[in-house]
Amino acid sequence: MYKYTFLIALIVMCVSFKEQHNTTQYDEIKGMELIKGGIFIMGIDSNRLKSYTMIFNIPKEIIKQEYPAVRGVIASYYLDKYEVSNAQYKVFIETNPQWSKQNIPDSLHDGNYLKEWTGNEYPKGQANYPVVYVSWHAALAYAIWQGKRLPTEAEWEYAANNNSPAPLFPWGNQFPNPKKQNFINSNIGHPVQVTQYKSNDYGIYHLADNVSEFVTDQWRQDKYAELNDITGKKYLFNSEPNSIVVKGGNYNSPPAELRTTYRHKHNRTECSGLIGFRCAKSVNKLYRR
Repeated sequence: MYKYTFLIALIVMCVSFKEQHNTTQYDEIKGMELIKGGIFIMGIDSNRLKSYTMIFNIPKEIIKQEYPAVRGVIASYYLDKYEVSNAQYKVFIETNPQWSKQNIPDSLHDGNYLKEWTGNEYPKGQANYPVVYVSWHAALAYAIWQGKRLPTEAEWEYAANNNSPAPLFPWGNQFPNPKKQNFINSNIGHPVQVTQYKSNDYGIYHLADNVSEFVTDQWRQDKYAELNDITGKKYLFNSEPNSIVVKGGNYNSPPAELRTTYRHKHNRTECSGLIGFRCAKSVNKLYRR
């Protein structure tokens, strides 16, 4: 383990040296924020596992899929400032009618696709609300159409860490405030506008509240344990081909589900009123001497 940690540190030192001796130019992309990469700790260690069970009064089994912590390197990337809105998704299906309610193949959803829409029309007055009741397949298609992609689980969690070492929530260690986050204690009972409330320090809104969000990763129950293991051990719940990772809490979540490390699984075809998405984009860097 120490050997791999040393190699990671050496790689980052080399990258840092290169960037110190060059001027790095990044494109500005409307509606997205640049998240500069680095080393971070993903998941939770044994101390946090123990403390979280006490703080939130929940059994260890609820959060053990976030354990043990994994040290990783994240390359710079762009992330949407806001969750994808109903208005944005309407443009997508009008441009790509194969993704409209009447045309989407049955194999790509569970029958609840755009459940609250009437044809190609979202509910009145909800243009700037996050689009929900979309499947992972539909979210991925939207991202590709935009020339983007869904974020990885690591990228999502890195942005949620808010440029801080292992905060409890994307805004820090203060418990959620019903007047500042949309979760179960807010008693709103539905999503709010994607621009509501304050962003984190990266300029990203609603990373842990409002609606949960799709990422690109396939669900692996023991992902972190496997990444930390060098013996080649086979884990019982290593992979579920039809399930993907969902990150973040939503308007119906208790405080424990608003944590930066919270993760749960979701079927690729299932459409839920609790889940939306945002897009990411890889960085193309130009170095100038």
